[in-house]
Amino acid sequence: TLRGTDVFEVLPTLRGADLVFNLCEAMAGDSRNEPTFVGLLDLFGIAYTGADLLGLASCLYKQRAKDILIGRAVSTPPYRLLDADTLDDPSLDALDYPWFVKLVHEDASVGITEANVVRSVLELRLRARELITQYEQPVIAERYIEGREINVTLIGNGAHPRVLPLHEIDFAAMPADRPRI
Repeated sequence: TLRGTDVFEVLPTLRGADLVFNLCEAMAGDSRNEPTFVGLLDLFGIAYTGADLLGLASCLYKQRAKDILIGRAVSTPPYRLLDADTLDDPSLDALDYPWFVKLVHEDASVGITEANVVRSVLELRLRARELITQYEQPVIAERYIEGREINVTLIGNGAHPRVLPLHEIDFAAMPADRPRI
């Protein structure tokens, strides 16, 4: 686990490595620094697994990722970026609930519970306010879409990456009254 400045001690030990299996998800306790490590690996010409700096940086700002998808005509649920100043926006009353609320700069289910599926403007404002207060960052709300969750792993770069077998998250054992999240 990198705490920040210890990256200067780690990088020299990686020189000459054929490949770094990159599992870095934060530096100095902040997930927004995750792309920094990959940028340093790029700078030092060290090969690594996983997404590049642009991919990581885009995904750690969910509203940017959504805008990129929309700009490339990829179907994605509508969304709203919310912070403490926008929670009272009257247009939230007209959303077609249910919606799903998540932290804008986190991954790995940080801050996610079944309370994140909101079925009214009151639930949306309550859960969003809790997350904003606890994690000190905005949230993104998007229309909740129930369905299958499938992970796809690609190996390679360029026009012909190799697709590994698909992995589906199995929600069959979930109680019927719980959201499939």
